Amino acid sequence: MSTEYTNPYGVSSFKNFNKLNRAFVDKTEFINVIDKLDTPYPVLLRPRRFGKTTFVQMLDCFYDISYKDDYDEIFKGTKIIEKNLPSHNTYHVIDFEFSNISGKTSEQLVESFSKNVLNSIKLFLDKYKEVDFDVEQHRKDPPGDLIDAFFTSCKIAFKGNQDLYVIIDEYDNFANEILSKNRDLFKAITNADGFLKAFYKAIKKHTNTVVAKTFITGVSSVSLDSLTSGFNIAKNVTCDPRLNEFAGFTKDELVGLIEKLVDTKALNTTAENIAEIMRQAYNGYAFCPEAKHTLFNTSMCLNYIDYISLKKTIENPERILDPACAFDKSKVADIISFTPKNVLKLVASEFENTGEIVISELAQSINLNQLEQYDLQTSLSVLYYLGYLTIKNDGVGSRICLTYPNKMMKYMFELCFINALIPKLEDDENCIFDITSMLRGNPDLKGFIDSVTEYLSLRITNQHLLGFNENTIKVLVRAKLEDLKMLAVNTEQKLTVPMVGEKFADLVVDNRKGTYYLFEFKYFSKAKAQQHPNILQEKIAEATAQINSYKTAVEFEGKTVFSYIAIFESINCVHFERL
Repeated sequence: MSTEYTNPYGVSSFKNFNKLNRAFVDKTEFINVIDKLDTPYPVLLRPRRFGKTTFVQMLDCFYDISYKDDYDEIFKGTKIIEKNLPSHNTYHVIDFEFSNISGKTSEQLVESFSKNVLNSIKLFLDKYKEVDFDVEQHRKDPPGDLIDAFFTSCKIAFKGNQDLYVIIDEYDNFANEILSKNRDLFKAITNADGFLKAFYKAIKKHTNTVVAKTFITGVSSVSLDSLTSGFNIAKNVTCDPRLNEFAGFTKDELVGLIEKLVDTKALNTTAENIAEIMRQAYNGYAFCPEAKHTLFNTSMCLNYIDYISLKKTIENPERILDPACAFDKSKVADIISFTPKNVLKLVASEFENTGEIVISELAQSINLNQLEQYDLQTSLSVLYYLGYLTIKNDGVGSRICLTYPNKMMKYMFELCFINALIPKLEDDENCIFDITSMLRGNPDLKGFIDSVTEYLSLRITNQHLLGFNENTIKVLVRAKLEDLKMLAVNTEQKLTVPMVGEKFADLVVDNRKGTYYLFEFKYFSKAKAQQHPNILQEKIAEATAQINSYKTAVEFEGKTVFSYIAIFESINCVHFERL
């Protein structure tokens, strides 16, 4: 009888994975990699919802003495148990997790941080009764003094042995949230006299007494200066090629997971095909130039698998977004707001022309107390750490080539940059496209295209025309349609055209009632029109050939599809035709 597995989506408590038959990808081999690092104090960064916390929980189970009797059960069938490493279950582990810290003032943040640290200490004391530490006596201590006193008590209890393993998950979560809302407050808590530096300074102090190892995870290096200046023995190993796959799924790992969790026969498909469908939306991440495999976002994949298993149907993965992984446009908007316009234009131009940009190296530690604005390296590095860009192996050593990891991130990136360079109207939300015909399944879209032209004429001024192009139109139209939350919208949708192969449609709109609207956009400037009198006819012919090809795509077989070409001269639609 085959084992029935459960989906671990939203679950990070590794200790019960085997017991509850949770399907999981075996990442235990990376414990051995961490054991062999040249630093006992690694810092390892990955984008949100990438599987970091599950890995942290796995480390906890492996190293913590309190799990010694459960070791065989917890790690049964994994790669690490075969190695029988002597380091397993040999440390007293204390876990800190900083995602729930909040406050609108420095005082509130210190209080919240201290409570968080106290809660971790209490959990530790429940496990290790030999440590004598009076929580009540130190309840009002500032974080640095609190952790210093606690480590001193551990030193006495462990008789001078360095038996303590400190694990910190989401080290930067609350600081990044503060940065997006109140930069002055962020500077206050991360400056030379801030409580964060004092906290990490106390950890460093006790690496000479009781702390043997630390393991720290987070998302970005924006708060890393606070850590490294107080704990300057920590080493950022984010781009270590040996750790590229410690979180996230390779395609082979994802296929294996799908085989355990999805009834592929009922869906009349294969695990390989499902993984391929997910690739454009969730794959593409690499964390060093030498990466052998790109990675899928863990949470997005598990959420999609959960959806298709429940609904028993294959869906476009771009429509199935994990709510906990919803891409926060405000994060990119904040980065852009700290970046000079000339840098933004350079980045936008490079990505428009080549789809990538090269920098000498990633910023390892970013100190916003010393920076009023992001330079090129800093802004791109932060976008990389947050998961909006990823590393591409371009075959050239001693440099970092950054590109979009996948279609979803490409769209998000482009939209944020367009909004920065071409600001929204003051009453932008009131400028609504006419989608009446689409909602009714009718083919007459004159009202729709007129409303698009009107919107562009209001938003695009002469100073914006220099960077205006076909892609700008596609992104703005998609964004406005998505804002209405009544249609399913996709740009650059992959289509399989018989006898031709893979093609990408500019815009596909699904009215959710069985009717699809297919668009091909073309653009030329007024200057081009003056230089080439026949350019309109050429663009019409080009768009017509493309749209007639796209209409025959396998994806549209048996479906009602209305198709259109829209040719823009500057911001004016000079030719709109249904084909």
